[in-house]
Amino acid sequence: MLFMVLIYTFAIVGLFIILYFIINGYISLFVSFSYYLKERKQFLTKKKSTIEKVYFYILIPALREQNVIEKTLKHISSFNYSKNKFEIIVALDKKESSRKKDNLKTKDFINKFILEHKSKNVKFIEYAGSAQKRAYQLNVALEYIKKNNTHQHTFIGVYDADSHPDLDTLKYINYKYTQDNKKVAFQQNMNYLLNSHKIKHNVVLLANAYYQTMWNYLFEINQFITTNRRILANKKSRFPPYCMGHGEFFKLEVLTRINGFSEIGPADGIQIGFTLTKNNIPIYPVPFEDYCESPESLITLYKQHTFWFFGNLTFYRILRSSKFLSIAFLQNCNHLFLAIKWALRPFLVIFVLIIFTMYNALLFWLLIIFVWVYYLSGYLCVINFLNKNTDFKVYKLRLFGLEIPLGVFYKSLGAIHGVYKILKHIIFKKEINYHNKVER
Repeated sequence: MLFMVLIYTFAIVGLFIILYFIINGYISLFVSFSYYLKERKQFLTKKKSTIEKVYFYILIPALREQNVIEKTLKHISSFNYSKNKFEIIVALDKKESSRKKDNLKTKDFINKFILEHKSKNVKFIEYAGSAQKRAYQLNVALEYIKKNNTHQHTFIGVYDADSHPDLDTLKYINYKYTQDNKKVAFQQNMNYLLNSHKIKHNVVLLANAYYQTMWNYLFEINQFITTNRRILANKKSRFPPYCMGHGEFFKLEVLTRINGFSEIGPADGIQIGFTLTKNNIPIYPVPFEDYCESPESLITLYKQHTFWFFGNLTFYRILRSSKFLSIAFLQNCNHLFLAIKWALRPFLVIFVLIIFTMYNALLFWLLIIFVWVYYLSGYLCVINFLNKNTDFKVYKLRLFGLEIPLGVFYKSLGAIHGVYKILKHIIFKKEINYHNKVER
């Protein structure tokens, strides 16, 4: 009898946890899309009249990107911004091996692009150290910029080698900075459906691509908005937002102030978001997408989520040296709770559904419908708002979002693998390998 009471108690607590996150997701979805539509509308009315005040350096860290780098350079070179107001620097690793089929490196394709397009604003810089990490490559490029920059209002942008950002991105950031020069950090919205044509036959991969795009609106954008409001009101941050590692822009002075890109641990983008918040620097969402690719194999997807999970845990390292959180204990608990949710969310839902089936079939179906409508709402927003202006075909899910929980489940497996590696490190002192290079 006592055992069943405990089981039902856990099920009820689990139900409230599920409802809490879903209701918060609905609120975030409303706030994010309201911001998205309002900001785009205001910008488009003033787009032509804004003076181009900012000079941009676009950094692209690349390793073995022979298959995609030319296409990306062509796209990014086409920004709707004066060509003498931005330049592209591809940050390479000198140790990169040649491609077997033609013995060519990424830099060979960059040189080919420069010659064919007579590009004066594209160059590459090579990191020559012994270790391997994209932050090392970025910091070498950053040091080059510090030594050679002669512009007064300079921003550093970072894109991945597969990024295809909206062509109005630079104009929007320039517009916001021209309005208020205290706005010195920006993060673009993410859309992970650039290669949906390649993953359309794998339901897990396509569901993951949609879920990651939705997550930007179900959680991340609202975190930026909420945190910015608290920073500007001189209040402490409840949850520090992270950056994505691409589609991110920072004023040069800001990057200098925080000592560039973090070279400790994984996911420099996640860490830079935490560090900026620690320094009371708001990060403003950019309502123009950075279209990028999703993993094209299940094993690569698995490794990616493990890598991101590790990156999210760097919060604790930054917290130890920080005074930016109001009550450190509660913030620790909050972040730990979010990490646990990442790893165990689908299992909690399955547990609650099983108990409800035993108790009342109607409750079971009500919860199923409630969860499905939640994912369906995010899915429909992605389809009807975010994919309107793409110059590539986006493949839809076949079952109106019912497949998305598969992507959520697989995301949790990556987090569980991360927990396993942490336990191995604690118990057996086995070094954790953070490397996450996606082969294309």
